[in-house]
Amino acid sequence: MQLIEDWPTPDNVSLPHHVFAVVKQILIEPFGDEDNAIGFWTEAGCLLAICDDLRELSAKPKDATYYRVMQALSVPDVVEDLPDSYELLMAITTDSGAGTYLILTPGARTRASL
Repeated sequence: MQLIEDWPTPDNVSLPHHVFAVVKQILIEPFGDEDNAIGFWTEAGCLLAICDDLRELSAKPKDATYYRVMQALSVPDVVEDLPDSYELLMAITTDSGAGTYLILTPGARTRASL
C-alpha cells in the first residue's frame, strides 16, 4: 500500500498517467484551482492511499492512518469510478474537513476475497 501525505504528483503516485489525471481533477474540483487545493491539502492534513490488495490492511499497524483508511473503505462519503476499473473512495476523517482518499487498483477487492 502506498501512503501519500504530500500533494499527489505524477512523481510520488504509482498510478497510470491517465488515471492520475482524473484523480487530480477530482481533488481540485471542490477548490476551483490547484493552488487552493494544495493549500487545503497541506493545512488540513489529507491522505491518499493506493491499495493493490485489501489483505495489505491486515498487516498494517492499527494506528490513526489505518483507521482513516478503514473509514474510507467502510463508510465512504464519495465513491468515484476511475478509468481502467480503478476506484476512488473518500471519507472526511478529521474535524478540519481533511479527507482520506483511498484508491483501489483493479482486482484489489477480488484478491482480498481469495
